[in-house]
Amino acid sequence: MRKLFFCLTLFNLLLIGCSSDSDSNQEIVPDVTAPELNITLTGFPHNSGEPIVASNSIEINIDAKDEGGIAKIEAFLNNEKVGEDTTAPYQIVVDISTLDSKNASTKKYKDYTLRVTATDKSGNTQSKEQIINVDNEKPIITSVSLESGTIINGNENTVSFEVMDNEELSSVKAYLNEELLIEVADEIYEININTLELQDGQNILKIEAIDIAENSSTFEINFISDNTGPEITIENLTENQILDNPFKLNPIISDVHSDIALIEVLFGENQLLLAQDMVDFQLEFIPEEYPIGKENFTFIAFDELGNQTSLSIPTEVKRKLFTIRLENGFLQNDWVGFWVLISEMDGTAILNKSIESNISELIIHANDEFPLEKEYMVSFIADENNGSFVKTHMTIVQNLTRLNFDEINFSPGFGEKITYTTVPMTGFEGVENVVGRGNGFQTTHDNNLENLTLDINSGYGYAPYNGLYLTGYNLGESPSYGYYRINYPFETNLEIKKSDFLYDNVATGTVNFSENSLTNYDDNLFIWGFESPSDLQNGNSHLVYDSFYTFQSFRTRDYFYPDLFSSYKHHFRLNNYNTFRNGLPNENYLIPNWEVSYTQNEKVVTINKSGTGYTVGRLIIDLGFQDNSQLVTLIYDSSKQNQVYIPEIPEELNNLNAFESFKNSSISVDYAELVSFDDISKYQEYLLKVISVYKEHDEVSPVMESVLDKNGYIFANWSFKYW
Repeated sequence: MRKLFFCLTLFNLLLIGCSSDSDSNQEIVPDVTAPELNITLTGFPHNSGEPIVASNSIEINIDAKDEGGIAKIEAFLNNEKVGEDTTAPYQIVVDISTLDSKNASTKKYKDYTLRVTATDKSGNTQSKEQIINVDNEKPIITSVSLESGTIINGNENTVSFEVMDNEELSSVKAYLNEELLIEVADEIYEININTLELQDGQNILKIEAIDIAENSSTFEINFISDNTGPEITIENLTENQILDNPFKLNPIISDVHSDIALIEVLFGENQLLLAQDMVDFQLEFIPEEYPIGKENFTFIAFDELGNQTSLSIPTEVKRKLFTIRLENGFLQNDWVGFWVLISEMDGTAILNKSIESNISELIIHANDEFPLEKEYMVSFIADENNGSFVKTHMTIVQNLTRLNFDEINFSPGFGEKITYTTVPMTGFEGVENVVGRGNGFQTTHDNNLENLTLDINSGYGYAPYNGLYLTGYNLGESPSYGYYRINYPFETNLEIKKSDFLYDNVATGTVNFSENSLTNYDDNLFIWGFESPSDLQNGNSHLVYDSFYTFQSFRTRDYFYPDLFSSYKHHFRLNNYNTFRNGLPNENYLIPNWEVSYTQNEKVVTINKSGTGYTVGRLIIDLGFQDNSQLVTLIYDSSKQNQVYIPEIPEELNNLNAFESFKNSSISVDYAELVSFDDISKYQEYLLKVISVYKEHDEVSPVMESVLDKNGYIFANWSFKYW
């Protein structure tokens, strides 16, 4: 076989030689040139020939050239093929993650020979070698002094740590929120965190260590930056607030990141509170314990890091006298003004306030210090000018203190609209009297009783009626008293006929005052009926008996009324005794043994009184107007005073209609009165149940009694409801 192979080879060579000689005279030169070869290892671009330390993998970048072309690139590690590439650009990645790093006995690196061979298409080869040391151990970062979740603040926060590696470290860097903070140049592993350059809240510190084999380790710590003090919220205290009543401060102290460490509350230089570990608390502030004037509340809070917040709120301490509240409709269109005048008990003016039409509430404060028990008087003044005449409405309430009087609530008393309805009357002969009166309506008629006019007040202060009652006197029937109910709203073509008056359900009664040893006497009796409990509550009354229109028997009073109503009220007068009571009249009245008289010296009224059981004193004062009589009510504590001063009107109120009367002392007392109520025993109760709630004397108690200095009855109301 060997001989045969040799012969065939020789034969072939002879054939080739003969063919070459015959086809071409050129001589074929065999390719024996090895390829050009250069290699670089990613991460080690400037190889000095020294061993390199790598980990995990080696990325080989090969630059190989040959005129005949490169057939392949191969990589060998300790003569074991570990990779090949046949397509430019040539790159081979060698996995070394499983290789041992060191000799177990010497603890020194093992040397691995990396050989890269380039083979051209003619079979020529070129090789490059590099000694490789393998390091697959990552650096270890330990003993970080900053714990996760730690809250820090300020510009100096030192963080220390340790970094270890089995060989040599290449770099140690610290990042804050992924931005490079510092690269540690020595082996003192300390960094500083300046939280003033950070946002409050969550932040991340990352420490990164890389060894020379590019093994890297990171250590991340979440921490909280907190350079902001606690938040202070005061809900019931506003800037420039007037402090005139005790109130509770309920500051809300909160902090997003840290606990509250200390809270301090100051009022001026007065420390109201210094407390630790308090977040929710109440603090009562009593303005009476501090002098009047402007002063700041200061709230200071510290968190555990020492961050501080201070909140200062300017306020002013004043002495409140009382609050005025005005319901819509109280101030009348024909009033040119409404004033409040505060005076000393001797009448000297202290201050005055004008109340504008758009005001619904006004607090009256003293200009200076005002002791709690200091007495004063208040005058409520309304000036009216309706074109045909002028009036000054005025009520004076004395013996007020900051303890016994806190507020007054003015409610409407006049209807905004008055309608006049003329109703024909037929069948009357001229001696009859037809009367209708109630809360918001009254009747008038001409002399010959041909027509009757119904005046209806509507709007503020009046609840609607379902019907209006007329009472007839001297009707010539038996009894001579009758009644007639008109539906309201009125029917079309309304006409009042004498024949329509009713006489059934008319009841009678008698008031006997023969037991009173009186030489001379006169009396009056009025009875009002209420159709329903709601009418009673709303004051929707119907005058069903008026003694002016009936004959008076000797020492008795006989009266009539329709026995149709849900409830009744009445007013009985005997000489200088007056009483308003719930229900129908009594058969007998026990008259109190009170006596009252007065002497007047200009604005000083000296009162003489005797007896017990009265609560309130009242003077009815005539302003002395020439054109019409104007009465002023002055109310005082009858248990205290024997001398009452009429207030002065200051020059600031010289536009009042009554200013000249007060200035010239032309005012005079018409009546002096002592008043009692069956369920009001003290003047302070009277202020609370009558004045503060703006009620009249006949509205607040089942029984009211009074004695005047002379015979007569007075409807001089203290309020502005009926003027």
